[in-house]
Amino acid sequence: MIKTLMMKRVFYSLMIVLFIGALARSAYFYTSLKTNVDALNATSSMIQDVLSQRGLLDSFTHVINNLFSILMIETATFFASVVALIFLLWFIFRLYLIEHSNALIDPLTGIYNRRAIMLSLDHEKTRAERFNHKLSAAVIDVDFFKNYNDLNGHKAGDKALKKVAKIVDKSMRRTDFFGRIGGEEFMIVFPETKLSDAQKLCERIRLNVLNADIDFEENMPQKALTISIGVAEMQDSEIKHHNSDVFDQADKQLYIAKLAGRNCVR
Repeated sequence: MIKTLMMKRVFYSLMIVLFIGALARSAYFYTSLKTNVDALNATSSMIQDVLSQRGLLDSFTHVINNLFSILMIETATFFASVVALIFLLWFIFRLYLIEHSNALIDPLTGIYNRRAIMLSLDHEKTRAERFNHKLSAAVIDVDFFKNYNDLNGHKAGDKALKKVAKIVDKSMRRTDFFGRIGGEEFMIVFPETKLSDAQKLCERIRLNVLNADIDFEENMPQKALTISIGVAEMQDSEIKHHNSDVFDQADKQLYIAKLAGRNCVR
């Protein structure tokens, strides 16, 4: 994401330089063309006077018209080349953005993939440390998902994962980051959020998934497809000594939630 912003700045700077260069080149081309045309007109007038006396004026006029046609073609070609170059650069840049975006998106659920959510977490940890802000993270696991897949098939499992991801995504704040870290596990990064507030947000997310209508959930142990969530806050010791990680702590809390019977927030 940060790399994308830098590439955008580089690209726009390149576009500005190219545009200014094209304008400068156009001004020089116009000035040069005007000077040459003025000189050509003066020379043409002198030659016309001489040729008119010898009856060759029509042939000379035809030659001059051809020269002007060639100049106009050269001018049009120059501007067409500049426009084509600008569109080519824009097309290449758009392809780069699409490819870069695909590298950060989970193809199944359409949310961030593991690489992207971890980059977001690292970025927010650096920002929290620098400005002494709060930071919390949550690890989510879909309960008994292997049983769901075994009973209903992987196609239904993929559909259920997409449904859960959509519910969680809609339940979050716009400032939070959400991604899939593998299989049926997800992670949320809560910038500038203390532990108690993050737990409240996660409880709302848990209830939204619990109350959602998901295909074949009646076959699950709790007659519903549920999630367990572990939540942790980045502590001062982590900032000072880097001997723990908020992701690891949230993962441990998820394990505690599973031991507590699942379908809960810890």
